[in-house]
Amino acid sequence: MDIKVNETRPRGVRCQLPAQLIIHCATKRPDAAAQKLASKYLGSNFKPMYGHAIGICTLVSTTKMTNTFIEHQSPQEIELGNWQPGRMAWQATNKILFNMPIQTTGYQAAPWKANAQLIEIVKQELSFVNQGDNDNLKAVLASPDYQMYVITWKNIPIGNYTPGIDNISTVNEFRSRCQHIESIGLIPSFRNCSVYWHEYEKLQANAINSAFPWVVDDYFNNQHQWRKIDKQHYEWYADSMHNITITNAFLCNEVLMYNRESNAQSLHLACYQDNGIYYAKLMIAKEFEAKFIQPVARN
Repeated sequence: MDIKVNETRPRGVRCQLPAQLIIHCATKRPDAAAQKLASKYLGSNFKPMYGHAIGICTLVSTTKMTNTFIEHQSPQEIELGNWQPGRMAWQATNKILFNMPIQTTGYQAAPWKANAQLIEIVKQELSFVNQGDNDNLKAVLASPDYQMYVITWKNIPIGNYTPGIDNISTVNEFRSRCQHIESIGLIPSFRNCSVYWHEYEKLQANAINSAFPWVVDDYFNNQHQWRKIDKQHYEWYADSMHNITITNAFLCNEVLMYNRESNAQSLHLACYQDNGIYYAKLMIAKEFEAKFIQPVARN
């Protein structure tokens, strides 16, 4: 929470700096004096997540304490550390609080290196951290109006949860949804992980290649690509009513949705085939004409 600058320790570190550290809350409860100090700076309702990794930081430097160095510290800094000549003061930046703490064992005053499994969980958790300015995040967390987290996956918002009401199972559920969406070749988003999740949860990665919902997600994620589909689905779409039809390509008549820039431009499913390979994409009529009709007219 940036209420102190230095983390005071009996010794320095052996690793090269800067180094990223996992911040761990010990299982052992604090004594009465430490609890009083925590209540003073963190509030009487502060509840430590004992036995959990709660965030990360970047250790940028360490300073050996001298009498002169100690004299230059503020009264608050002195109160929040163990200051004795010969000890070390660690300086850290880029402090990030996890959305949900990670239960794990730590070791006090001993060389401790996170195992591969914990590091992987930390990486996943970082993908869920509220995006934006971390300096502002501190103020948001301390605000009495603070109500919920925005859960993100690789910087894309995919859902919300409210601390105190939802628990870690909520975040784990979104993790599994994101992994499922990625397994079927889509980008996790608020749309497919939250609002329309029931339409995606049973889709299989090796299912027959239809256009839906892949082309719809491509459109909403600004992925302007042609999706490969199989011949069976191409022929099924070809049997529907068409808005425009030319050799080896057609634009379905049914309006699927409206272009987000203008409600006057309706989006349709466009399909074409090239040497026995079939493709589909959402398009407005002008885009279809520009790709398939106008070049033919010029020739």
